[in-house]
Amino acid sequence: MEAAVEAAKVRARTAAKHGCSSSEEQQRRRPRRRQQQQQRQQQEEGQSGSSDESEGDESSGEAPGSEYEVPTVLVVASENVLRGMVMRIEGLNESEVPLIDVPYAVPLVYQLDSTFTAIQTPWAEAPLRSGWYLGDPAKVRAVQAEIAADLTPAV
Repeated sequence: MEAAVEAAKVRARTAAKHGCSSSEEQQRRRPRRRQQQQQRQQQEEGQSGSSDESEGDESSGEAPGSEYEVPTVLVVASENVLRGMVMRIEGLNESEVPLIDVPYAVPLVYQLDSTFTAIQTPWAEAPLRSGWYLGDPAKVRAVQAEIAADLTPAV
């Protein structure tokens, strides 16, 4: 509560220093977003009235000249967390999860559609259907074999 009172005093001192009331000071400090938005709308209206091509852009729902950029997501997690994520993304059942050998420090790449469903790819190796490891396939298999050997109990 005291911090709010102190902030109000600072605003009042600043306003008095500039010769205006605190509400005028706040308006002076606010960004001019509304003016900028109005200018953009006027520019778009001027452009849409001058050519037929921009009308096609407006009907598609996209702003003229804008492109949709596909976001890239990087997930860094433990092997068990990654196996759980792969199980959900790939739609694997619990009996297939132990077959997933997650190699150390090798990116696993997925491409997702607009509904966040994994897109199947020819680069995927069983048990994966949609994801692929980014790197030399021989080295990836060697690391996977090493992991499998470490996990196999010695007899």
